Amino acid sequence: MARETNAQLKEKCDQLQKSLDDAKLTIRQLEINIKIMGENAEKNDSNKAVLECQILKKEIADIDSERRQLKFENKRLKKDNEVLKQKVEDLENSVNESHKNTIAVGKTMEESSEFYLKQIQELQEENRKLRIQTEPIHNARGAGRKKNDAAWIKKYVEFCSLVKDGKTMADIMGKMQISRSTYFRFMRSYKEDLELDVAIDTAQEEIRKKNKVSKNNK
Repeated sequence: MARETNAQLKEKCDQLQKSLDDAKLTIRQLEINIKIMGENAEKNDSNKAVLECQILKKEIADIDSERRQLKFENKRLKKDNEVLKQKVEDLENSVNESHKNTIAVGKTMEESSEFYLKQIQELQEENRKLRIQTEPIHNARGAGRKKNDAAWIKKYVEFCSLVKDGKTMADIMGKMQISRSTYFRFMRSYKEDLELDVAIDTAQEEIRKKNKVSKNNK
């Protein structure tokens, strides 16, 4: 009984030893697997890190390239800005100088125009008198009144007033008691005076416009 028990115990010990050996072998295998897994993990982490590093390097290179482009663009813009500032300054100086010249010319034109307007008015009156004085006499022999006497001037003024009022030829001849030849002689003088008035008025209007422009430029 005791022998069997010892044999059983020995068998059990052998089994336990075997189980222990198997366990050690399993542990050893697990240690090897853990080591391999650790190495693989380190390798994977290293590869991942390298990949991320490469990506970062590319991003940094792109950013640096963009920075260089922006720096170059900034330099070019500064240069263009300086050129534009110089052009603006030159233009302002030119405008100021032109403005000064315009004011000076405008002042001179204004003074001159006032002088010329006065002369035009004087010449206009003088021309009227000369035209009346140089009209041919009523007939070749000198019979009748000259056209530069007070009576003729009075009748001519009356004629001009009737024409301006829109009276017809028959109305004027009837009212003034004048002949057709006298009517046409008065009418010829009236048209000549009217053309002169239009020319003078046009010249005066041009001078006024120039004066207005010169005043606005001050």
